[in-house]
Order: sequence, then structure tokens, then C-alpha cells
Amino acid sequence: MEVRPLLGGRRVRTVFGPPELVRELEPDTCHLISPGNAGQLRAWIDNFTCGRRITVGSGANRNVDLKILNPPDDEVWELRKRDHPSTRVFGRFAMKDVFIATNLRTAQELFALKWPSGDRVTWPVWREEIRRCKSIWRSLFLDYQPVSGGQLDDYLSNAIDERAG
Repeated sequence: MEVRPLLGGRRVRTVFGPPELVRELEPDTCHLISPGNAGQLRAWIDNFTCGRRITVGSGANRNVDLKILNPPDDEVWELRKRDHPSTRVFGRFAMKDVFIATNLRTAQELFALKWPSGDRVTWPVWREEIRRCKSIWRSLFLDYQPVSGGQLDDYLSNAIDERAG
């Protein structure tokens, strides 16, 4: 199901997702995130689809809009709405400028797990979301593989590459 821009206009990129995820992006039908957060996230996605320049990173880069997750060969990405409350939309690229959103989590959920010592444990939560993304992808596309590219231009138009070399 396509996530259609609320304000219309020229679309440079497209976002699709399963119906339950698309409903979560609507302030009137969301239940995992707050209506305000859904509205902010939807506005961010509208900017993404309308071709606003985005910054792409990887690894420890925090000030980016889109990030490829480790391991990069899995081709799992996160759209990052960084303002509070922060939300991550996981997905993969079906083709250049076509992002398939599969699952989402708030940053609070992603960073909430702690060891008994009090140290934060984030990798198991992220790893589970990566697995979930890949599982949803397989349920939607069976054997169709996501885009796998060596350059940012293989995935996106109008983007700045801040990925660590």
C-alpha cells in the first residue's frame, strides 16, 4: 500500500508498506505511537517522497535522515525521524527511490533494554527489528531481492552521503 503524501505535489520518491504499517502513520488510526508522533512522522515521510534532500549515513552516524544498518549486506535501512519523540521506520529499497517500509519502533523502545548491571543493551533489539524487516519483506515479495548497490545513487536521488568510509 502506498504512503501517499498528504499535501500532494511532485513525488520524487515513493514509500510503500503493509496496510497495518500505513495505518500506523495516520494520526486517526495509529496505536503503537502517539497521534502527534504519527503526524510528525508522516510529515517527515512526505518531505522524503517530495524529494527533499536527505543525509545518509551508517554505523555510529547519528545526525542523518537515513541509515543502512549492520550488516550492510542485509540491505536493511532505517528512516530516522530524529526530533522528539524519535521514531525509526525499517525497510528496504525495491528499486531506486522506492522504499518499502516494513516495521517501525520508537527510539524509546529500541534503547530501553538494559542488562542487570544497568548498561544499555541495544544490539539484540536492533537485530530483532532487522530480522523482522527481512521476514516481512519475504512475506511480501517471496524471492524478489532488495536493491544492492555500491553507491548512494543506486538507491536514492538528491541525497548527501555521510557514510563512514
